[in-house]
Amino acid sequence: MPLLADGNIRVPQLFGKKGLRLWNFLPVKKQYLWGGTFKMTRQDGSRSQHRGIAMGQGGIVAAASPLAISYGLQALEQGGTAMDAALAAAFVTTVVLPDQCGIGGDAFILFYDAKLKTVTSIIGAGVSPMGLTADYFLEQGIERMPLYGIHAISVPGAVAAYQEGWKRYSRLTWKWLWQRAIGYARCGVPIGEVTAEHIQNEREKILLEPALTQLFWPNHRHLTAGDILYQPALAATLESIVESEGESFYRGTLGKRIVQTLKSRGSFFDGSEWMTMKAEVKDPFSITYRGKRVYTTPLPSQGFITLEALNLIEPFHLADYGYLNPRAIHLMAEALRRGFKDRLMLVEIGRDDVVRQLLDKKYAQRRIAEFGVDRSGSIGSDWARFLGDTTFIVSADIHGNVACLIHSLGHSFGSGIVAGDTGVLLNNRAGRGFSLHSGSNQLAPRKQTMHTLMAWMVTDEEGNLEWAGGTPGGDGQPQWNLQLLVDLIDWRLNVQEAVESPRWTLYPGTDSNVIGQSEEFRIEERTGHEVLHALRTLGYPLKIQSPWGAGGGAQIIARGAHGIWQGGSDPRVDGAVGVL
Repeated sequence: MPLLADGNIRVPQLFGKKGLRLWNFLPVKKQYLWGGTFKMTRQDGSRSQHRGIAMGQGGIVAAASPLAISYGLQALEQGGTAMDAALAAAFVTTVVLPDQCGIGGDAFILFYDAKLKTVTSIIGAGVSPMGLTADYFLEQGIERMPLYGIHAISVPGAVAAYQEGWKRYSRLTWKWLWQRAIGYARCGVPIGEVTAEHIQNEREKILLEPALTQLFWPNHRHLTAGDILYQPALAATLESIVESEGESFYRGTLGKRIVQTLKSRGSFFDGSEWMTMKAEVKDPFSITYRGKRVYTTPLPSQGFITLEALNLIEPFHLADYGYLNPRAIHLMAEALRRGFKDRLMLVEIGRDDVVRQLLDKKYAQRRIAEFGVDRSGSIGSDWARFLGDTTFIVSADIHGNVACLIHSLGHSFGSGIVAGDTGVLLNNRAGRGFSLHSGSNQLAPRKQTMHTLMAWMVTDEEGNLEWAGGTPGGDGQPQWNLQLLVDLIDWRLNVQEAVESPRWTLYPGTDSNVIGQSEEFRIEERTGHEVLHALRTLGYPLKIQSPWGAGGGAQIIARGAHGIWQGGSDPRVDGAVGVL
């Protein structure tokens, strides 16, 4: 946050998607000591935040689309569960956020059962084509997976995850949950600001695919915010999914049409990968942190990186360091570096035992000794980039159940490939995830890649839920989620303060596609001049971002006193919180 000559901090009072529209100058206290505290507070001691905390007793839905929130709340009003609300909202986003998610992508879910006080994960992540190997590319002199196009696609897992969540935890009908999404696809929906930006940014990808050109760049003019998007082909496909309760997508006529279309364009899918696609129901990974239990999505998710980082910083009393203290930021960055390196070097799909060893407190004690206490470290040249387009939803019902759902096409507009006349835009998870060279994440037939999608929940010692949340952002996810958890647990920020807190990112992350890019420490300028100066002194190669330019789109809910739900929504996206 920029500092004024008199030592006050400029506090933004109004904001929009593009950044700040108006600045008011409020007198605030500022204290900075190396190893001490750095505070951004008003004179009355309260922290600044743009939006108020959303509160309600009957239920809550937080998402990056107001239209999705509206239907999620309707699901709760119809007597649905937290899962119904999450699915209803998610299905709407598959239509209104077509650049970020869809039935051609993947989805991960965490569900908290308030009666049993248990957390369950549902993983919807598909595999690579049966006939595609690393040698196919290497023999042509290609050293990296193609980010886009026909060979970047893996079997979409989202529909399988939706099915499993609905069968286990829903009360409403499959048809009801989909009907609003189908209506938006057939009758049209306004393009949001974020999607409009992505349409402009992905011009080349869109214009290479006639079906995408027809939708988003008709008559040589790209759609802009407020234009109406019609998707009749997708509406017909969604109706088929409703009639078969999802089965047609993998084991019916619809699935066969998709596979045949992909094969006609050079894909190595043979159909068996789709026929056998099922979501995995697994126990989440968890650790204790400062007397609380933190859960996150299991493999193939890399959510464990956040847990490993929490273990590594737990011996340091970050509350004493103070909010946004540069030494605290440095410790978190050092912890994340080790988590990323372990992910790259040690972890492979199916090796949950390895991850549990990484999450052992004794392992953390050994790794702490490697910290560069007075100097920024480096993960080395095997980092890649973390670009991603995803959306996250969290919901809760009157009974205390909570659902987190995160789904994605990979990058913006996924692979850029639409499956014929089905209207289904396919993901590029294989392209952004696999390596062509030896290692745990090397491309092989019918193999899952490591995954950036993650969500988290926090309970107290008795198993009562305290917070649940997540954010999109590729390899930014484990980093920003770590910052959110420290904001909530160590620095006692409320949910809205946490999502609005200045954000930083180690770049690049762990995606295999782009290797050897120069390391940057990206940080929002409103973090404060003195903090930025201290980080430079530590050797961080800072790249200063606009006040809200770090990325992500966090949504968090909390269970407050008297059972009241509280919600915070990130102003970096077109999102909000709805309550009953």
